Amino acid sequence: MRERIEKALYVYDCSGRLFDEFLDPHLTYEQILLLDRISLYYKLLDEARRLRLLDDLEGGIEHKVTVDNTHYKAMLYAFLDGKRASLNFCPDEFDRPKLGIPYTDWSCLQKVKESLQEKAKAIAEKLKTLEISKDQLLNLQTELEYLKELENSFLPLGVEAFITFPVKYTTKDGVFGANLYVNKIILACGLCNKSHSLWLVARVK
Repeated sequence: MRERIEKALYVYDCSGRLFDEFLDPHLTYEQILLLDRISLYYKLLDEARRLRLLDDLEGGIEHKVTVDNTHYKAMLYAFLDGKRASLNFCPDEFDRPKLGIPYTDWSCLQKVKESLQEKAKAIAEKLKTLEISKDQLLNLQTELEYLKELENSFLPLGVEAFITFPVKYTTKDGVFGANLYVNKIILACGLCNKSHSLWLVARVK
């Protein structure tokens, strides 16, 4: 109970609004999850401002969304490891447009590509003296095919990753601006064996 009150007061401190529904001592499980998402949202909003991610909201991808049976126009933005990502509508395996980020935006993909190019050069040199096994050639071919597949693929994103709760709980981008959503996803990467931070921002009007 105390933790929920503290979260409700934290949201009040950040937004200047006190949402009475979260002060009820008998919250439903869904209301508790909603309060968790909203309090996390305001923490992420503060972090995004400190990283100055919200200073770069020109352009964006327009998308029509429905929140609580109300239709809105949203502008969507993505930042990968602090840099603006190429969010776009990419063709899926059935050539249908899907919202996503091309894997060519991953900085580690370029490093893997350079590493494979060096490996290919080394193998080419060994071929001159036949100091190479069939397995080494097959492994290189497999890695190159995987790299080519990634270069033509993308990370799909549903609009629900951007808009995670009703509009009334958001803050506005300026006094008369759009309602602002911020979300952060940590992505494990099989290429560099590290994690990437993906920030998703939506301006909804």
